Amino acid sequence: MKNLMDVIVRLRAPDGCDWDKQQDKKQVVRYLLEELYELIDAVENDDITNEQEEAGDVFFLLLFLIYIAAERNEYHLDSVIAQATEKMIRRHPHIFANAEVHGLSEIKANWLAIKQQEKNKVPSCSLEPPPRSMPQLLRAQKVQYKASQLGFDWENIEGVLQKMGEELDELRDALTNTQSNNREEEVGDILFTAVNIARFLDIDAEKALRGSTEKFTQRFSQMEAEIKASGKTLAAIRQEEWNRAWENIKRKRE
Repeated sequence: MKNLMDVIVRLRAPDGCDWDKQQDKKQVVRYLLEELYELIDAVENDDITNEQEEAGDVFFLLLFLIYIAAERNEYHLDSVIAQATEKMIRRHPHIFANAEVHGLSEIKANWLAIKQQEKNKVPSCSLEPPPRSMPQLLRAQKVQYKASQLGFDWENIEGVLQKMGEELDELRDALTNTQSNNREEEVGDILFTAVNIARFLDIDAEKALRGSTEKFTQRFSQMEAEIKASGKTLAAIRQEEWNRAWENIKRKRE
């Protein structure tokens, strides 16, 4: 870690890299988010070589962020590590303080209770939604899970499926009403309900959508290759030809 921090110090030095010297925390966080997504892809694809590289990129940017904060005398690497260490010890009393727990549910309940005590405040809303910058499918699923834990939930998935039908009807009404300006809201309600369906089925909505997007991308690439192999260009393809080509690819995959 010291060698990597030495690199960062050199890059930020007065005679260092002009590009690295002009970076601020908000810019670094954006790069960090991109690298985290690349790391997630590597993990999902079981690509160990790429996973190691992306983990290194994430680690570098975390150190870069901490170093910028240290330059501004906001916090330092030692304090970050110390705080994280103390927090993990505090939140695992069944490991470090001989607290008795029975099963994963009690471990999780203790974690949440300790976390709330650390904040030393009563939330304005028991739901206390996750950060707005979180990917919204994941954020919606976490909000719905919290609401469920508080007792606000559907009795079964049939209620959620019925709700989806209602939301689709409301979108249809919005589409036929030329004066309606709530189409975005209705689409949002449909997405939120779709996440609820995923939660009821114990499916990670973010992962499910990632898989569907990947499947669509692969099928489109195969469809495009077949169209070009037939001597046609995409611009010359009519809608019915698109549909036939798509169905042909789907049949080959089944």
